[in-house]
Amino acid sequence: MYKKFRPVAALLLASMLVAAPAFALTEDQEAEISQSCQTIKQNLKSLQRSDSRTRSYLGSLYQTFLTNYIAPLNLSLVKNNQPSATITALYSDFLNARQDFANKFTSYSQNFEELLLIDCKKQPEDFYDKLEQTRKERADLHSSVKRIRTLLGNQYVATEQLKGGLNDQ
Repeated sequence: MYKKFRPVAALLLASMLVAAPAFALTEDQEAEISQSCQTIKQNLKSLQRSDSRTRSYLGSLYQTFLTNYIAPLNLSLVKNNQPSATITALYSDFLNARQDFANKFTSYSQNFEELLLIDCKKQPEDFYDKLEQTRKERADLHSSVKRIRTLLGNQYVATEQLKGGLNDQ
């Protein structure tokens, strides 16, 4: 009957490991990682594929915002001799945040690849340590996505304010 629940146990363990603080593993935890290694790795590979699709989507979305909205607005304001310090600063911040996102995703992906190369059956402690490191990188990546979302919201507000100011003239 236990074997019937092993995939569920492995999934719970994987989610527990992703959310758990760093500490030394007990022998039971090491044994569970070793026994569930294949299932854990399958779940991680699925997550990796999903992350890759998300990165591709977000990267193209950010490029579209930059190419079709943010950069043309900034250039148009400069060209019409009505530069906006706020719009210019947001443009610069967005470029930096987008580069930061790309760098963090690259680092996260490399850590993820290294994690998948570890034999969790033979090296559960090393596997867990690398999982913790990868988890931190994923949290950093999430923070960079939140930063870009905030900048896009700020861009929208600044654009609306600018539009209101131009309509008043």
